[in-house]
Amino acid sequence: MKDDLSTASAEQLIVALADNNLTVRRLATDALSDRLGDAAVERLRAAARDNASPTLRVHSAWALHRLGKWTAAELEGFLTNSDPLLRLHGYRILSETKSLTPELTDRALAGARDADPLALRAAADALGQHTE
Repeated sequence: MKDDLSTASAEQLIVALADNNLTVRRLATDALSDRLGDAAVERLRAAARDNASPTLRVHSAWALHRLGKWTAAELEGFLTNSDPLLRLHGYRILSETKSLTPELTDRALAGARDADPLALRAAADALGQHTE
């Protein structure tokens, strides 16, 4: 991505969320959540839900989480997804969530049996962060 992300539109920033370069993806996430904020929520929500790129979906989810706009239902969708990358980041977001509903606690417990070792580790971390 050669565009200046500090002046990029929401559409350009969402495209940048799938860039091969992690720094570009993180800068785009920062710009979406810090500069555009609530104005980008619906575009981020659509990207997290409908895009074919798991990487773009993950970064969209993190931006929504940072904005406080990632819903429990959307999180549940990541935690039950067949893609291990989405489950991994779903559990990482769960770990960063202030408090868990009983349903999300049950989902974290189920994640402790995830077939993917990274997702399993993230689920264990989420449980460790929420001992209440």
